[in-house]
Amino acid sequence: MEKIFDEKYKFVQNLGQGGFGQVFLVKENITGELRAIKKLKTENPDQSDIIHEIQQVAKLKLPNIVTYHHHFWANSQLFFVMEFCSGGSLHDRIRNKKIQPEKIFDWIKELALSLEKIHSSGMIHKDIKPPNILFSENEMPKISDFGMVNKFGGTLSYMSPGAIMRQENSNVDGREDVYGLGVTLLEALLGHNPFWGMMLPEIIEIHQSLDFPISHLPLWQQDILLKAIHIQPELRFQSMADFAEAIEAKQVPFVFKKETLDAGILAEKIRRLIRLKKWSKAQGVVEYALKHFPLNLNILEVTGNLYLNRNRIDLAGKAFERALNINPRLNIQRQLGEIQLELKNFPKAISLISDHLHRNPNDLTAQNLLLKCFYLTGRYEAGIQLTKELLRIFPKTAFLTNNQLLCEILILVSRNQMAKMNFSTNNNPFAKYNKEVCTEPESVQSSTYKGKPHIKSKLLFMESRFEKVLASELFIVDSNIPELINKSYFQSIIKIGRDGYYYNDIFLPGGNMISRRHAAIINQKNDTWIYDLDSNSGLKANGEKVIGKAQLIGVSKIEIGNFWFRISTDRGRLV
Repeated sequence: MEKIFDEKYKFVQNLGQGGFGQVFLVKENITGELRAIKKLKTENPDQSDIIHEIQQVAKLKLPNIVTYHHHFWANSQLFFVMEFCSGGSLHDRIRNKKIQPEKIFDWIKELALSLEKIHSSGMIHKDIKPPNILFSENEMPKISDFGMVNKFGGTLSYMSPGAIMRQENSNVDGREDVYGLGVTLLEALLGHNPFWGMMLPEIIEIHQSLDFPISHLPLWQQDILLKAIHIQPELRFQSMADFAEAIEAKQVPFVFKKETLDAGILAEKIRRLIRLKKWSKAQGVVEYALKHFPLNLNILEVTGNLYLNRNRIDLAGKAFERALNINPRLNIQRQLGEIQLELKNFPKAISLISDHLHRNPNDLTAQNLLLKCFYLTGRYEAGIQLTKELLRIFPKTAFLTNNQLLCEILILVSRNQMAKMNFSTNNNPFAKYNKEVCTEPESVQSSTYKGKPHIKSKLLFMESRFEKVLASELFIVDSNIPELINKSYFQSIIKIGRDGYYYNDIFLPGGNMISRRHAAIINQKNDTWIYDLDSNSGLKANGEKVIGKAQLIGVSKIEIGNFWFRISTDRGRLV
C-alpha cells in the first residue's frame, strides 16, 4: 500500500534517522517536487517552542538555511515539511573524503555569515555539526535542524566544555556556535572529529595541552582553528563575522586597542596600591578609571576588589554585577561569596566559596572565609575540623590558630565547660585579646555566657588580612573629652569602653550608654579598622553608623553617644 503524508505527499524513500526522529523523501502530488519530511521522535504533545523557533528562523529567509514549508500533525506525531537538499550532508562528504580544503573554508565562511544574521535575531543554533549542514542541488551549504535553539544541550563532541557543564548563559552565547562551527571545520580538514567518544575530562585535557593533530596544516589554518575552538569563550572569535573575516584574510587579526592597554595599566596600578594598602590613592585612580573606561572588564573587576577590601559591600556588588554582565564566566566566586557573607546570606556564601576552593584549595583567604561562615552560623565542630586540616599543612598560620580557638571557646561555652579551656596564645594579639575576654573577673565582665551581650559578640574573628599585625602609632587629634587629646596608642588592638573598666585603652564616661567593651580598633599600619562589639548605643565613623566594622583612613571622627574624638595614624598629614 502506497504511503501518503498529509494527503499531499507520496513516500519515496527513507533518508535517515537519529535521536531527533526520522526523515523521509517525498514527492508532492500536485507539483511533483521533492520534499523532505521530518517526523519528530517525541512523546510530548506540546511542541509549540520548536514550531515557534523554526518559524522565526524561516522569517529570516536566508539562502544558507534549509527552507521550511509548513508542519502538520498525524497520530499525535509532529511532522515538518522542509526543502529537500539533494547534495547530501557535510558528514557524508567528510566520510567519503572528497573535499578540497579551499572549498571547506568557502563553505564555513558562508555559514558563518548566515549564523551572524541568525545570532543578531537573538537565536543560537546550539547544534552545529556536519550532519546538520546539508547541500542543495546547486552545491549551496545550508544549516538544518533548529530544534536546540537557545537550549542547554547539543552533541557532546561539538560542544565546548563550558556548554557541557551548562555554565550560566552558555545556552544563549553565540560563541558556542563559533565553537561548534570550529569543530566542524576541524573535522572537515582532518576527516574525523578528535573529540569523538571523549568525556568532559578528556576534552578539557586535550584543550589544555593543545594536543590537536593539526601540525601538518598551514599556519594560518592552525591559527583560525585554535581561535575558533578555544576553551575560553573570551579568547574565541567573539562573533561569526570575526570568524568569516579571518577566513577571508587567511589570518587571525591582531587588534591593538590603545584603550585596552591604558585600562590595563590603570588596573595594575590599582592592584599595586591595594597590595600596598594605599587606600586613598587607589580610590582616586578607581574614580578616574571608571570615568574613562566604564565598561572595561579589568577596571570593573579591580574596582570590585578595592571596595570589597574596604567593606563597601554595596559598591563592590555593583562593580562585580556590571563585570558579570560583560563576561558571565568571570572567575570571581570568592569575591561574590565574601559579599554574600557580609550580607549574611550564608548558604549562598558557602556555595560560592566552596566552588572557588574546589579549584583553588590552597587559597587560605578563601578557606578563612569559609571558616567565618561556619563560625557565624554556629557550626563550630566543622570550623575546628577545617582548621585542624589546614594547620597540618600550613602550621603557625595566626588567623587559623585564633579562629580555631574561637570555635573551641564557643563549644565549651555551650557545654558550660569553660574551666577546661587551654589558652595557649603565643604572640597572636587576637588570641590574647580573646583570652582576656574569656578570663575577665566576674565583677567586671563585659559579657555573659547565656544572656545578652553574649560572649560571642565581644570576641574578635581574625581576618586573613591581619596575619601580620604591624601596629603603628595611633593618636587622638581632637575630642570633646579634653583628657584624650594628644594621647597616643601603639597596641595592635585598641579597646574602647566605659570609664572604670581596666581592660580598656580609651575610656569614655556616660554610664550605661557606653558598653563595658564598646568597640575595638585594629591598629594595623595602613589598614586600620573599627569594630562595634554589640554595643548599647552603637557608634559612628565619619558620620556613618558602623554595622559590624568600618575602615578608617586618614583622620577619622569616631562618635559614641554624646562623645567624639578624631584619630589619625599619620602625623605627616597634620603638618
